[in-house]
Parts: sequence; C-alpha cells; structure tokens
Amino acid sequence: MGLFSRRPTPLPRTSYGYVPPPEATASGWKCTDEDECGTGGQEIPRRWPYRCPNCGAETDPEFNEPWAHQARGAWLTGKAETKYGDPNGGPFWQSELEAWNYNDAQLRAAGEEAHQAQERLHALIARTRADDPSFFGGMARVEVLRCALSAKDLDSASDELKDWLRDVPTDKVEHDNSQRTNVRQLIGGITAFAEKYPSHTDTVELVVAGDRLVDQALPVLLGELITRYRAVAR
Repeated sequence: MGLFSRRPTPLPRTSYGYVPPPEATASGWKCTDEDECGTGGQEIPRRWPYRCPNCGAETDPEFNEPWAHQARGAWLTGKAETKYGDPNGGPFWQSELEAWNYNDAQLRAAGEEAHQAQERLHALIARTRADDPSFFGGMARVEVLRCALSAKDLDSASDELKDWLRDVPTDKVEHDNSQRTNVRQLIGGITAFAEKYPSHTDTVELVVAGDRLVDQALPVLLGELITRYRAVAR
C-alpha cells in the first residue's frame, strides 16, 4: 500500500514570504485572512496550495521547530513594515521583531547581536513613548526577559528590568489598562528573576524597586502575583 500512497507536496512559500527548506515539516495550517477568519487545523493538507474550508482564502503551513522560529521572523518582518501591518501598530510589531532578533541571536550564541537587538528595543520604546505614553513594549520585554533567563544571560535579564524600571507611571493604574498591564508584567518579571537567582548582585536592588511598585499598584495586582512576589521579597 505504501508503494502507491501519495506523499504530501513540499511545503510552499508562505503569504508573508518565508521559503521553507525541503526538509521542513508542518503541524497543520492557518488561514491567511487573519482579520475575518484566522481559523486553522491540525491536519496536514495532501497538496498545497490549500484553501481554507471555512472562508476559501489561501492558507499557510503551521511549521514545526526549528522552522516555526524562522517563519515567525519573516512574519514579524512583514508586520513591522507599514505596507503590510497596521500603520498605528508599527511600533508594536517592530518591538516584537526586536524581541525575535534577540531570541534568534541567543539561539545562535551571538552575544553581541543579542545586545544590539536589546538596545534597539530600548531605544524604540523610549522614542515611541515620547509620542504615545500608552506604549510600553511589555510583550517584547517579557519575551526578551524569558529568553535571557532561559539562556542564563543574567546581565541581559537584569539590564532589561533596569531599563523597564526607568519609566513606570502608576498615576492612573486603577483605570488605565496600559499602565495596569505594564506594572503587572514588570512585577512578574522581577519576581521571575528573583525566584531563579535570589543571590544575584542585582536582585536586592530590583526587589526594592518592586516594593515601591507593589505599594503603588496593590489594588490592581492579582493575588497569585502578590503571593509570589512577597515570597521573594522576604
């Protein structure tokens, strides 16, 4: 039976320009109409191109690693360009791309490239916040911190938290979602660092700064986060 069975066709170039190598594999598909449909499936199409059974739009493969990482880089590059993404969302996608650049450099053990990506992220956040105070780049910062801790790059992890702490408004934290989310993410980051590296030379400094934020934002902090933070702040 295997002699006559048809093999899936090679994975195609994606709608966002990623060209997978011949050995790439996928775990499913996703509709390219993100705004109106965005559905996907875990079955592997027998042939590409494959149309979304829900809306008829073209679909992209959902890649397995390591190709999923490379494909995400291509996808974020497209999103960061105004002609592909929302013009008002440019800084968000650019921050996500710099976080990906940081992660990619860490995976390749390219320390200087990782440092440069982190510096570009910090400059982007500062530049954007000058015009848009609601932008904090929190998702990108969380990703950089996660990658730094995973790579045991403690200097980068500490630098991320210190740069983050330079501008953390809390004056509207109870009714401003962007401030509230930013404070929660930052305190979560300080907690994660202190949990893993309680004896690091910067941990006390970070926790002291976190104490002030907890006092200022206590009414909007989640119970589990407060419990974890207080455990490392003792």
